[in-house]
Amino acid sequence: MRVRAVAAVLCCWLSSVEALAEEGVSTRPFITRRGDQLFEGDRPFRFISLNIPNMQLVEDDFSPGAKSAWGWPNEFELNDALESIRQMGGTVARSYVLGV
Repeated sequence: MRVRAVAAVLCCWLSSVEALAEEGVSTRPFITRRGDQLFEGDRPFRFISLNIPNMQLVEDDFSPGAKSAWGWPNEFELNDALESIRQMGGTVARSYVLGV
């Protein structure tokens, strides 16, 4: 089930990047490494962020009516977390890959 979800997200992302490229919209360059520094194109890249462990799976969902403590984050939680990173000048989002 999780593999399908990750594959679906990856397919959506790839198709959106392809659509932007077809429309002539410039996409950001990939982050690369030169020695011990990260670069975005030719500019040094600063990795500024927070840890967001609940970005993929909420392990403490104690909302009214919840059948278990495990659940998926809702749209507000995701948007709020990413907007918080953006407002603090963050450039990336870090999340745990597996639930604990």
